[in-house]
Amino acid sequence: MHAGPITSVAVAEDGRTVYTCGYDKRVFKWDRQTGQAELLTLHEHLVNAISLSKDGQWLACASADYTVSLIDTVQNKRVRTLYGHHDDVEMALFAMNDSMLVTSSQDTRVKVWDLATGSIVTDFRHHSKVVNAIWVHEDKVFSAADDGKVFVWEMMTGSIVDELHFDRDLDCAGGHKECGLFAVGCDDGTVTLYDTESLSVVNRIQAHERGVKAICFSPSGSRFLTAGYDHQIKIWRVADGALLQTLPSHRYQWERAFAWTPDEQSVIGGSFGRMYTEWLVAEGLFVERGIELATPAFNDVAVSQNGDIVTASDDGKFRVNGEYRGHHNLVLTNGVGVSDDGRLGAWGDHFGYVHVMDLHTGEILHSLNTGTGPVNSIKYWGENHSFYVGTYGGHIHRLCLNSGKWKMQLQAATGAVKALEVDEERMISGASEGKIYIFDRHTLERRAELVGPTLIVNDVSLDRTRNRVAVVSRDNVVRLYDLAACTLLAQHKLHRYSIKSVTVLDDGTVVSGDYWGEAVVWNPDKDVLHKIRVGWNGISGLTSHQGSAYAASYDGGVYKIAADGTFEEAFRLFDQSQTFTEPALQEV
Repeated sequence: MHAGPITSVAVAEDGRTVYTCGYDKRVFKWDRQTGQAELLTLHEHLVNAISLSKDGQWLACASADYTVSLIDTVQNKRVRTLYGHHDDVEMALFAMNDSMLVTSSQDTRVKVWDLATGSIVTDFRHHSKVVNAIWVHEDKVFSAADDGKVFVWEMMTGSIVDELHFDRDLDCAGGHKECGLFAVGCDDGTVTLYDTESLSVVNRIQAHERGVKAICFSPSGSRFLTAGYDHQIKIWRVADGALLQTLPSHRYQWERAFAWTPDEQSVIGGSFGRMYTEWLVAEGLFVERGIELATPAFNDVAVSQNGDIVTASDDGKFRVNGEYRGHHNLVLTNGVGVSDDGRLGAWGDHFGYVHVMDLHTGEILHSLNTGTGPVNSIKYWGENHSFYVGTYGGHIHRLCLNSGKWKMQLQAATGAVKALEVDEERMISGASEGKIYIFDRHTLERRAELVGPTLIVNDVSLDRTRNRVAVVSRDNVVRLYDLAACTLLAQHKLHRYSIKSVTVLDDGTVVSGDYWGEAVVWNPDKDVLHKIRVGWNGISGLTSHQGSAYAASYDGGVYKIAADGTFEEAFRLFDQSQTFTEPALQEV
């Protein structure tokens, strides 16, 4: 079983065999009837997507270790690894009767591979940002990217045939060859269907209240499924775009991965760990297996002034110093915060709710819906006894703990607010569009923008003593800014891979962690640098306390990192490097 979220699923033509891949770097083959799973391969980093060849003999696995592996599904073993991308590989699709493979990547390129030789036939370089989705129709490739562009191009030459332009990031796309339809899902919740030959609009649907994360046509082409960050999974009729049904939401669903069974009786989906999810379409039912489809992989960490460590995790359980304290709905939590005195803890979940607990009594005092999508960041500010919350919908909210009500909502970004910091006068937000904005905390006016990052800003951390802020981005650069002048003071690019988190220690040391589990300890004033491997998987969150950094990892551990680069394990909930062999019973 998987030891982390499941990112992609594929169903074989027999309808009985399911393939999955995930954050735990593994690819599994499942028997739907028995529930048994067989490990097929282990990548060096998370696996983003899988796809089956037309004849079902080959499985292509696109990984964040920059490679694509090919698995022989008859022998159940990896037979080839393709090297050529320079960043995370997002998708891989077979083409030309399985003789070619098309791959897209965070390196902004789409490559076409000749599978007979393993050579690159075409290297398409016309996108300027991450290529999230590709679809193949005969000898043409449709590629959709965060630059808001869809290119239609000749597979063997790379010549552009046509293109579409959008004013926003493009997360998902798909199509149906026999129907001659291509569909694009956008962050505004719309899905647009195009004729594959003319690229004329066939239909445009306001499918979701939040961003569309998946589009999946049924094998017959009569229906298509969409899923969004409003946590809705919907099935539509292709002929007229009519909504046929909404599948029941479930705490373990992850809206990024779906596949129909060949008989169209079931939909298979990703989850937050262990096993895939499944819905019976005709009955409109979620298949309950009585097991927990999530793991306690950490997503964020915060520390009170008395040293209590609170964590957010995939299984939706709130913990203090690694000890379970309670839950509300068992939905994955991304953001966590704690009051300075350690009395109140807060966690924000994938459904957009913020829950506040009295840590002395264990009572959940408040559970409030932000209404602006999944919660990414929570920060406590003692002056007004409030939690500040950043969400996927680009908003910052303030939850007043004296009244238990929302007291402020600000549209801070066009994309997701990925990170947030608060001080006496300011709120600082880092957003998915690569923007860092400084707002007046009292008037909510935008004061300034810090210029530098070219990709997603994943985290920000204030150095209040020196009036500085550290910023980390998907462009692999750690930047340090002077807040008075809003100028760049120093930077480094010692991380080989995408940086996820950052914190500043009392002496000005900047500690940053990346998706591969590596950390860089940097004191810009003393020109001191330490590069260390901390976790088996990515460092998801960082915070500081009494001269040390505390790092939460997807691998199930929390680590304590000193300014001299030494580190130790503070506590561990599970070891992600080990495969789960037994299911965990689901809690009510």
